[in-house]
Amino acid sequence: MRDDSVKFIPHPSSLIPYAREMERQRLRPQVILLGLVALLNDSASEMIYPLLPVFLTTTLGATPLIVGLIEGTADALSSILKLAAGWISDRVPRRKPFIVGGYALAAISRAWIAVAGRWPSVLACWTGPEKESAPLRATR
Repeated sequence: MRDDSVKFIPHPSSLIPYAREMERQRLRPQVILLGLVALLNDSASEMIYPLLPVFLTTTLGATPLIVGLIEGTADALSSILKLAAGWISDRVPRRKPFIVGGYALAAISRAWIAVAGRWPSVLACWTGPEKESAPLRATR
């Protein structure tokens, strides 16, 4: 009589002949650093994005129409920048300058918003939380 309650499940390494010979590779420090920078940048964007309309209306005296204008302009400019940066990024051999430039632009624009005295200065610098995403997505 046969016992069907116990089944043989092969070890995954036996299914791939060279799996035993492969060493587990570690992530390079540059990859870890880029991941950490992306995490911090995305966290900063997610924190500032919901507060920007409140900051514009209460502190800088912008009307809801101005807030909509800033958000619409930011979305349009972000889309255009993604298209242009992605197109250029596909044609140059090194993408690191685009990634560094995108994150630098994000940091500078957040600092500029923090010291803004009037809403036009926010309009001049705010391109939304996705400004660095085109070159970063090209590296994935």
